[in-house]
Amino acid sequence: MGRGFIPLVPLTSASRLFPDIEPSILSAVLNHTLRARDLHLLDPRVRDVEPTYIFNGFTSCFEPSTSKFREYATLDSVIIPMHNYFAILLAHNPEAHALPAYIFSYLTQLQMLAADYAWEAVLDYHTLFFNRRIREMEASGDYSAWSGPDISLLGTYVYPYRSSSSPGIHSCRLSTATHPPPSAFDTSRRRRPRAQRRRPCTSAAQPLDLLFRRVDPT
Repeated sequence: MGRGFIPLVPLTSASRLFPDIEPSILSAVLNHTLRARDLHLLDPRVRDVEPTYIFNGFTSCFEPSTSKFREYATLDSVIIPMHNYFAILLAHNPEAHALPAYIFSYLTQLQMLAADYAWEAVLDYHTLFFNRRIREMEASGDYSAWSGPDISLLGTYVYPYRSSSSPGIHSCRLSTATHPPPSAFDTSRRRRPRAQRRRPCTSAAQPLDLLFRRVDPT
């Protein structure tokens, strides 16, 4: 077993501690099968907001829709469900002393990226990074890779898309002229309020790996 190994825990225990989360969602979290696109199911605003109903042509019925939250249009739409995701894991694995360090490392990484790069680029990175981690956790229970950035993903999905609001950066703006890398989400599930595309940045972005080092809790 690798460093950071975390065993699975009984679903009944999880249900008592998190009564407002559906058992099937808890099971997906604890068994490392919840994909990044479904994180909105852990967002408390999904259950607190007035439901929006859409017509389902297959069933000829109106059904509640959470598409507003599936868009992940802002940093908080990812951070809030991520807090709940990690809270579930932490509550049931008190022996995993390194896990909090891994968690705070990743959440800090996301906040740093969102401050300097186009959010759509950061979202693609997060989606791919998250799904890689859950495959590792499902296979070996190893959480240690949460503690540092994935430089190959950053180079492809993030570094070319410096935010135009970053200090000293003026050439990177959303554009309809240039296509970004393939989105990590199915585009049919990500209806955006605007049709702009990202344009690669012509200014040199400071790589995150120079600012952010892998956490070694030992």
